[in-house]
Amino acid sequence: MNVPLVRIFDRIFLSILCAIIGIISKIFPKRMKTNKILIIKLWALGDSVVSLPMIHGLRKNLPKAEIDVLAHKRNRAPFMNNKDISNIVDFNLSNVIKLFRKYDLCIDTEPYLNVSALISWWCAPYRIGFSHGVRSLLYKKRVKFSKKQHMVQNYLDMIRSVGMKYNTDKLIKLETTKNEKDAVEKFLKKNKILSKDFIVGITPGVAESVKTRMWPLERMAELADKIASKYKAKIILIDGPANKAEVEKIANMMKHRPIIAMGDVSIREVFNLIERCKIYICNDTGPMHIAAAQGVKTIGLFGPNIPTLWGPYGAKNISIYHPPWCSPCIDNAKGKMPKCFNKVYQQCMKDISVAEVLKAVEKLK
Repeated sequence: MNVPLVRIFDRIFLSILCAIIGIISKIFPKRMKTNKILIIKLWALGDSVVSLPMIHGLRKNLPKAEIDVLAHKRNRAPFMNNKDISNIVDFNLSNVIKLFRKYDLCIDTEPYLNVSALISWWCAPYRIGFSHGVRSLLYKKRVKFSKKQHMVQNYLDMIRSVGMKYNTDKLIKLETTKNEKDAVEKFLKKNKILSKDFIVGITPGVAESVKTRMWPLERMAELADKIASKYKAKIILIDGPANKAEVEKIANMMKHRPIIAMGDVSIREVFNLIERCKIYICNDTGPMHIAAAQGVKTIGLFGPNIPTLWGPYGAKNISIYHPPWCSPCIDNAKGKMPKCFNKVYQQCMKDISVAEVLKAVEKLK
């Protein structure tokens, strides 16, 4: 997927369509009904995990409603086996066409995509979405995107805006099947990992469009070695096939050979594998939120983005962040993810030392 090209098309062409339809929509006001609800979440695995408390709040307030989720195949896994969700609709043109006014209410959780706003208008007469941008003209209820609170709370504000009451200080656990748990058990046995072992999971890579979020690989290797030596820990490097080069480079730099879970474990199995870890260390990326959801003590490393919005949600977790003048350079509300423009490339990530991450590990242990 050419992510930059998709964003340009969405920002330029679809914003015009949002404006036209938004103005017309004002002529036809609608009262909100809640029998059939669609949640739109088209992007990002971690963001999908963070949206689950809002869906749970919906279910608590509306126990008999049909609550469906429209998701891309790349981010549908967190919604599977979730008892709050009635159906998962795969995001493709054919399916979207069939959804015309099928729902009473649509909640668009995307913070900047025009296409999601247009889909919300297509699917339901009453829509809730964020209040910024021309896309907001398509919503009946608009919610402020606040950079001063966690995204969990921004999403919860969507249902609070229409009178529903719900709050939480933790994420929703991602449930896995017996077959998925058995597959993880087999993986651990193959790699001679016992339940009594001190297992530390690490995701060194990041998504292809946000490489500036990645902590220097040599530091990740040094950190992993020191944890293995000091605590006799079993280190598991958990990442996707797209980050194979980064994972192999770290493994080759390490004195203590890590266990690698990459490609031979499915994304759904990864949920359970991460759950087996005692501590999880991760850049600002999806597995960090998965670890927090699974109740694992999580350390998140931040630079281009702010932990106030995206830190691992939960009281036992730690975010490490030393913002230089240029951070945050990512604007989540506008979908702007520029390349690093500091004269010292990745200054924000390089300011995180191995020693302070080790200190965080000691604190959580």
